[in-house]
Amino acid sequence: MNKIFVVLLGVLLVIVVSIFSYNSYSQAQQQKRLADIAAQVDNQPVYSTVEMKFPADDRIITLKGVLEFPNIKRCTQVMQSKTSMFDEPCAGSDCASLEVISTCVSYVDAKYKDMLNKKPMQTTYAHVINAKFPDEKAAMAMLGLSSEEAKLLCQEFISDKTTDEIDECI
Repeated sequence: MNKIFVVLLGVLLVIVVSIFSYNSYSQAQQQKRLADIAAQVDNQPVYSTVEMKFPADDRIITLKGVLEFPNIKRCTQVMQSKTSMFDEPCAGSDCASLEVISTCVSYVDAKYKDMLNKKPMQTTYAHVINAKFPDEKAAMAMLGLSSEEAKLLCQEFISDKTTDEIDECI
């Protein structure tokens, strides 16, 4: 009877070790797959879109912007540091309303991608590249303006640039 007990104990031990080894191997595989997915996500461009509206004479002027970042980590870092900009108090009838439409998302409308790729549009827009981080770029369309007004506003916008930007009107 002792022999059978020792054999059963040995078989049980082999089964336990086999299950443990299989689970460890499966966990390692799963962790590797998750790391691969995270690396892919981390290397994919992400976008944030904003819209600003402000009254001017008898119309509303709308500025629509899109920002492209090289990865989710950089986007989150920048957008979190800009939250105070989005929360600035404003008073009076000349007050602009700023709305963050999407933050750090992997999909953006084709028209925004076209603007980021400097394709001509029906309206004038500003294209900006961050000189310190060339993988970061932005585009801002000016709606509610005549073609001439949009060009003038765009020129004004890019003439007020900092050394960290490479701007142009398209």
